[in-house]
Amino acid sequence: MPIMSVYGNGGMLTTVGDWLKWNAMLDSRSMGAPLVEALETQGVLNSGRKISYALGLQVGDYRGMRDVSHGGSTAGYQTFLARYPEKKLSVAVLCNGTSPSAGGLAAAITDEIFGPFPQASPQPVADAIELKPEEMQKYVGLWRSETTRFADRIELRDGKLMMDGTPLIPLKDGSFRLA
Repeated sequence: MPIMSVYGNGGMLTTVGDWLKWNAMLDSRSMGAPLVEALETQGVLNSGRKISYALGLQVGDYRGMRDVSHGGSTAGYQTFLARYPEKKLSVAVLCNGTSPSAGGLAAAITDEIFGPFPQASPQPVADAIELKPEEMQKYVGLWRSETTRFADRIELRDGKLMMDGTPLIPLKDGSFRLA
């Protein structure tokens, strides 16, 4: 298959120009406010718990700002687009490689734009445990979720396990929580 025919796992191929049009549509709501609201409405599990995934977009909070994002990868390429609607800012990262993480780079760019994080007192996590550096090392690499089948890269940075630029908190039961 010619390399020009490689599409992402969602069957998508995009360009920076496409992302500019996409962002303009979301910002202007030119295809209708109900469409944008539907795309950005977070899912709800049967238990009633709200999740960050909406209709193809991740909706969350980054540094106190509403964050609407999505990333993708295939055949050694990665992309990540983060939008901060209230700030009228989007950060797009396209990588011709699998490392470093496109999401982590987008977070680093956002941090450069908005300056250093305000120092807040960390809130303790009840079931959190400490891992030694050699224990953390065994989690470094590319991991695929059994539930979603999506892959995420875990890195060890400054003595912390990080997934797409977000610290991971190890828990007593052997799982992790995003900080």
